Amino acid sequence: MDKANANGETVNELVRAQAHVWNHIFSFINSMSLKCAVDLGIPDIIHNHGNPMTVSELVAALPTLNPTKARNVYRLMRILVHSGFFAQQKLSHGVQEDGYVLTDASRLLLKDNPLSVTPFLKVMLNPIITKPWDILGPWLQNNDSTPFDTAHGKPLWDYACHVPKLGHLFNEGMASDARLVGSVLIDKCKGSFEGLDSLVDVGGGTGTLAKAIADAFPHLECTVFDLPHVVAGLQDSGNLKYVGGDMFEDVPVADAVLLKWILHDWNDDECVKILKRCKEAISEQDKGVVKKKKVMIVDMVVMEKKKVNDESFNLMETQLFFDMLMMVLQTGSFEEMRNVITGREINNGGKKDGARVKEHVEVKFKDPNLVEIKSNNKKERANKIVTELLVQWSKLGMKNATRGNYSVLKSQLRDFDPWGQASDSKLSDLFNHGMARYAQLVTSIFIDKYQGAFEVLNSSVDVGGRTGALGKAIADAFLHLECSLAFDLSRVVVC
Repeated sequence: MDKANANGETVNELVRAQAHVWNHIFSFINSMSLKCAVDLGIPDIIHNHGNPMTVSELVAALPTLNPTKARNVYRLMRILVHSGFFAQQKLSHGVQEDGYVLTDASRLLLKDNPLSVTPFLKVMLNPIITKPWDILGPWLQNNDSTPFDTAHGKPLWDYACHVPKLGHLFNEGMASDARLVGSVLIDKCKGSFEGLDSLVDVGGGTGTLAKAIADAFPHLECTVFDLPHVVAGLQDSGNLKYVGGDMFEDVPVADAVLLKWILHDWNDDECVKILKRCKEAISEQDKGVVKKKKVMIVDMVVMEKKKVNDESFNLMETQLFFDMLMMVLQTGSFEEMRNVITGREINNGGKKDGARVKEHVEVKFKDPNLVEIKSNNKKERANKIVTELLVQWSKLGMKNATRGNYSVLKSQLRDFDPWGQASDSKLSDLFNHGMARYAQLVTSIFIDKYQGAFEVLNSSVDVGGRTGALGKAIADAFLHLECSLAFDLSRVVVC
């Protein structure tokens, strides 16, 4: 055969090599075509049709399709058939067209499928998440911790706190994955829950997986443990409860600790610290009772080709994709995680590395609208005020949040009555200035840590808001929110 170049490659070899390069250059087309089909609702349309659906029937069923683009639907479906998301069947009665039907993969994209992965697709293909992939090269040459940090100026979780829409997408995506994992866990691993009386799901988000476990094992006391702003407003129910905290500091005591899709987010040292906290949580034994306690890890690791259900099925590409995903979004690694789990000693002789002495903070609820907090640290006092106010909001009616019928409440001063001395303009100005400065501190915590509390709101009013420092900051940070900057006495707001 004729040689194509000086390297001795044949024409066929060169063409195959070029095709291989081109296929990887354009591999994003697979993802974007799938996203387009989901955005148009094509899987649900074909499913609801009930029979194999011709392309002309599909075009007619797309209500928002521009008529001039109708001929392109066939091209979209052709590549999706090629990639295994749809199949074609011959129709009877002499119809020339083939009809489209769903495959196992596209059934996982149906809205009504309890195991739908559509929310995960939407968050992973969101432009905010895909942008960092464009700057892998520059990232390898700078000091940023992740490409996401390079692209957006802050780590993923910090960014998600400041962009409620992304945080919501992530919660929905993780919840959809948890439903699928939960169904497998409960069906195939029932024995893992035998002999347990309590379980804590660390980083459990909104509690999808823990709720499934709690429903399947009614005797099991299940706790969802996540950051305070994640669990704020979520209601305990039956044998399921929610606890806010930091897994690097402390994990609630339980017979079992569940880590589902947690360790891959963190580097070796961070994983070891998390596992130490988990070990402490299961180390406490009831008097006179010896239980076999455990840490249960559900995650992906980079392994060699394995057989699944005795069938040769190569998971390596999926594993490598997810490992790269962690490199781009977080500081973790699936391969490092395997080393941590299987090859590193996490028992440090009982020492608690990095443990910090916490100030004692006493919280008392005198009535539903007033939170009294004692602390000798101003910053911690402000943090605790915000946290407890979120707790109060959830108790006072988070279900009514969309109607905006609760107020932003701030701490009360017990030993000073400035309203009774408002005739002293100098004192009033001094008080307004002091409260405005205090509001700046509280606001910085609100905006930075508790974005989720505002996701479901359309309006808010800051009762006793004085000159509006807090209300204005909230209005600037959440442009969708109709804010009454400050509702206060007439003489206070007159300016």
